[in-house]
Amino acid sequence: MWAERPAVGEGSAPNGPGWRLRVVPNRFPAVAPDAILETVPPPKHSLHIGGGGTGHHEVVIESDRHDARIDASSDERVGALLHVYRDRAAALSARPGVGHVIVFRNGGPRSGASLTHPHSQIAALPKAPSETVEEGRRLAEHHVATGRCLACDRLEAELDDGARLLTVTDEWVSFLPYAGRFPAQICVTPRSHAGAFALSEDDALARLAPVVRDAVSRLAAAYDAPSFNWTLHASSIRPAAGLHWRLDILPRMAQVGGFELSTGTFINGIPPEQAARTLRDVR
Repeated sequence: MWAERPAVGEGSAPNGPGWRLRVVPNRFPAVAPDAILETVPPPKHSLHIGGGGTGHHEVVIESDRHDARIDASSDERVGALLHVYRDRAAALSARPGVGHVIVFRNGGPRSGASLTHPHSQIAALPKAPSETVEEGRRLAEHHVATGRCLACDRLEAELDDGARLLTVTDEWVSFLPYAGRFPAQICVTPRSHAGAFALSEDDALARLAPVVRDAVSRLAAAYDAPSFNWTLHASSIRPAAGLHWRLDILPRMAQVGGFELSTGTFINGIPPEQAARTLRDVR
């Protein structure tokens, strides 16, 4: 059950030496095969819904170095991490009973990370979370009304405006969303419509790596290496209808308080245009 998934590294094999990245089952999973987490008593009232969390939960050990950081990594190592995300998301998406795959990373003490060693997590769920379903519904509504992708339209608006752009290449764009939830929040996304990260080509991921590393490096330099989360939206091979995949990088420089918890509305204390200027000016 605890056997390592395919490793990345010259001559490296699962459970063997010489590894650079390792993928292993999470020892404290949020979801697990055959609903083995069902240890609580069943609900006694029809209004209550309960049960075991069925799915798969893996940990990507990103380096053999305990002090490794994304901002100090090479483009090659970030590219290898993106390849692991892609391959594991595709493999888990193909398993029976899996309806959605999430990829996320907690980095630093304010991110919710329970381990300091650099790692990411991948979880395969029986269905998409309600937030993803709602996002897909709104994207679908926009497409029906206009014949266009809402995410593509938003990206074109950012390119036209320019004030919140960070990096622009022929394939990728990184920018600070107009209504980001966190100060200096960064979105990295393909310029051309792409629904599923798990279908990304090898060469495209290699060219994406420096864009991702550059974004994190600028955050570290401008804001003293803050804790951050990143979340990969639409990572499955079967994303919700209309989704355009993106990587959200969420610096945790501000505390989530009662207003946010009461309303679901986040107060961002640094205008994204100001944060974008700060990040672009980093040398």
